[in-house]
Amino acid sequence: MTAARRPGQSHRVLKRRSVDAADPPRLAAPSAARPFRDAWACSATTPLVDAAACGDARHALLRRAFGWDAPVGVDTVARQLAAVAAAEHSDGVALAALVPRLYGVLDASIRADAASTAAILAGLGDGCPAVYVAAGATRFARPGDVAFFGGDVATAPYLHRVPPDLACFRHFLEAVGVRKRFGPADYAGVLQRLKRPDGAPLARDDLDLALRLVFALGADASLTAEKCVDMDVVAPDEAGALRPCRELVFDDAPWLRDAKADFRVTHPTVAAAHAKKLGARSLRRALLD
Repeated sequence: MTAARRPGQSHRVLKRRSVDAADPPRLAAPSAARPFRDAWACSATTPLVDAAACGDARHALLRRAFGWDAPVGVDTVARQLAAVAAAEHSDGVALAALVPRLYGVLDASIRADAASTAAILAGLGDGCPAVYVAAGATRFARPGDVAFFGGDVATAPYLHRVPPDLACFRHFLEAVGVRKRFGPADYAGVLQRLKRPDGAPLARDDLDLALRLVFALGADASLTAEKCVDMDVVAPDEAGALRPCRELVFDDAPWLRDAKADFRVTHPTVAAAHAKKLGARSLRRALLD
């Protein structure tokens, strides 16, 4: 039969591909196509057929004969989600309406049969930013950067909280890797991502975030100094550049101004107790060593 729409062209959330008007109609077996009403679930990978192209596709016998009475497979729905996440989006309203429909299918499948998780993950592919967060310019985020409960530090656009209206799809979100809450390693990871490759000082907003993260790590009673050493935490120095804490000293001898010239000193807003916990050395002890 003639496919009225090619894969990747049909749902308005996905950017349409340009098609030469002289191209011949594409033919597809009924079992490999879907009616146009299923475009929201499969247009990225499946040819679509308008009802007029094959008679009355609404007729139950015809749908059954073509295999269209069965729902779209969850692996196909997962590939649709991956395509939507990778696309450029201009219609935020349509996107916000589509994602819960896709999530609903995938979540229901996992609740009904946990074995379907493998097919869903295969459809999404490795590294797919499958979690819709709609945070400013960031539409989708990797599951590892999302948690159901955010921490005490606002970490966007690096870490995100599951939007409240999507938390009901918990089975799907947990299956792709969304965690309950963030931990110290996540904060340490954001600090590493903030670090400039050239070692230059951070911009003001990034520096503010880095200082908040350092404070959160230093104040976390569950985090030991030994764990901080294992994570190799970075923190801002006096100039606002991120350095490994093991290379920094905290100023516990402010009367020795000249002595500081030979060391990289932590940012003045970082408490000495926090700096010590994260791996920085005492200036006084460094002078004695």
